[in-house]
Amino acid sequence: MSALALVAMTSLLVTGACLLTTSYVAKQTRDEEYARAIDIADAATNYELNYVDTHMASGWNAHTAASPYTGSISGISGSFSVYTAPASGTGTWSPPDDMVVVATGTAGTGSESVSRTISFSARGYSPLFQGDYAVFGNQSVAFSGASSTLTGNLGSNGPITGNGSVTGQVFLGGTAASIGSGITSQGVTRYTRAVDYPTIDTIVAEVFPQGWATLTSSAQLSAQAARIRKFTNTSGTLSPTGTTSANWSASVTDLTNSSFGSFPLSTMILPPGDYYFTSAQLSGQSAIVCDTGGVTYTGGSPGPVRIWMGGSGTQQDTLNINVTFTAADAHYFRLYYNKASALSIGGNMAYYGGIYAIRAGLNGSVTPATLSLAGGARVTGSIIADVVKMGGGGAVTYPTGGLGYAGDYVDKYGFLKNWKELVGTRPRVFSDGTNW
Repeated sequence: MSALALVAMTSLLVTGACLLTTSYVAKQTRDEEYARAIDIADAATNYELNYVDTHMASGWNAHTAASPYTGSISGISGSFSVYTAPASGTGTWSPPDDMVVVATGTAGTGSESVSRTISFSARGYSPLFQGDYAVFGNQSVAFSGASSTLTGNLGSNGPITGNGSVTGQVFLGGTAASIGSGITSQGVTRYTRAVDYPTIDTIVAEVFPQGWATLTSSAQLSAQAARIRKFTNTSGTLSPTGTTSANWSASVTDLTNSSFGSFPLSTMILPPGDYYFTSAQLSGQSAIVCDTGGVTYTGGSPGPVRIWMGGSGTQQDTLNINVTFTAADAHYFRLYYNKASALSIGGNMAYYGGIYAIRAGLNGSVTPATLSLAGGARVTGSIIADVVKMGGGGAVTYPTGGLGYAGDYVDKYGFLKNWKELVGTRPRVFSDGTNW
């Protein structure tokens, strides 16, 4: 009798141990699936950020909640879905705004699969004008005349020549970069590789839904024509009543003295917005007011004035005129020059903003864009161009605190804040009522 009892008890113990082991193994497997699901979701967010970064040049290509990307990871059992949304969490995201990335990772198969969803905020980094460069010449920088000065850093992927004073550091990108003995600075640093700035073609492809086609469309040209203003009389009062519509023709994209010479004080006023022009031949008494302060129209507020110059013309462009700003804030003005030619800026005027003329980039087979600063012109901001020429008392000062703003092109998106796991919809799976 005692032997049978011992056998029974032993059987119960063995059965219990087996059940305990089986239960433990099942829970361990389940725990592994839950851990793997979150790992897959994290990997999915990396996929989406990389996808956004590598598809900027082809338009606004991010996945949406209505059409998420679904995929899997080679060698890993499971799948994922991922999409982006605006910072508000709903709608369709577009650059360069902040975004929310939402990803679901699934481990296991069938009814026993485990899904976990995470989200976090992401932001674009590496803005064009946040490198602390007062001047950067992609191919070269040339100083002519000892009176030209820079306050801030100077950089180039090619030779820096002439005589100039730099109150800042000099950065040389790659083996082709060099600096002449006539350049004084606070130190020189050499990078092993050339600094690669995006071309304006790449920037336009990101900033506008259809790239140049959007910027040069009849709708865009009509909109910019409707914004352009002039003074109502020669008193030159910068206010909603002191200015009026210039009745600019949407078909006119070249700027000449005669194109707005009939305006009071020969002055064109540009409220915040995007403007596309194909040429500029301006000198003498003509003038442009960039209303970055938004003071010339009812309900106005400070905002960016962005001028885009393109087209196939190769004649040198000139802005040797009085250019003023209603807000002395470098965040709110951008001039993009994308022609196989040169733009000369003079006029002994103070500019506030970023001037960008990268047409060729690191592609040696493309004709570069040249930016010349002369005639005593002073820039509080940054000049980045294929070729930069400094002369005639031109000066550039990089502003304290930088000059980037939310509308600038960015080339990398990364984690910003608020990583969290979202509440799932799957039922509780453990006896304690939890599902993870």
